[in-house]
Amino acid sequence: MWVRKAKSCRAARAGVNKQLISYYFGGKEGLYQAIGDHWRERETALAGPAGSLGELIASYVRFDVEHGGFGRLLVWDGLTGAAPDPRFAEGVRAIVEDLRGRQRAGEFPADLDPAALAVALFAIAAAGAAFPQVVAAVSGLTPEEFGEHYATQMRALVDRLSG
Repeated sequence: MWVRKAKSCRAARAGVNKQLISYYFGGKEGLYQAIGDHWRERETALAGPAGSLGELIASYVRFDVEHGGFGRLLVWDGLTGAAPDPRFAEGVRAIVEDLRGRQRAGEFPADLDPAALAVALFAIAAAGAAFPQVVAAVSGLTPEEFGEHYATQMRALVDRLSG
């Protein structure tokens, strides 16, 4: 009963009818899959080898600000404790491999674990979605209003730490 009510509440907050989600996506899993497909299309452009590690994190922050629902969905999905979708896991492993290549190229120290760095970069990118109350408390702004400043600051931070 609670799960059905939670789905109805999420659908209402998103401004859609839960029956439409079922009709168009075949349910929650189909919706997640469609969002994941959209992310993977965009992620390829974001995680390309061009640019510094700081530029990469800034692009992830900007993506999350522009597509705040993705960050919230990612946080929500993580809180359920469910195993990651295999295609999502494959995409994340590709990010780790990109980071390994950046590490071999000297972008960050050899003693840092690329997998741990990937988790940290996800956390940085999703901060506005995960902690909008913290953003509001420290800046007086919404995550969207704070986004570009935050992206610039995270780029500077990561560039300083990596080089």
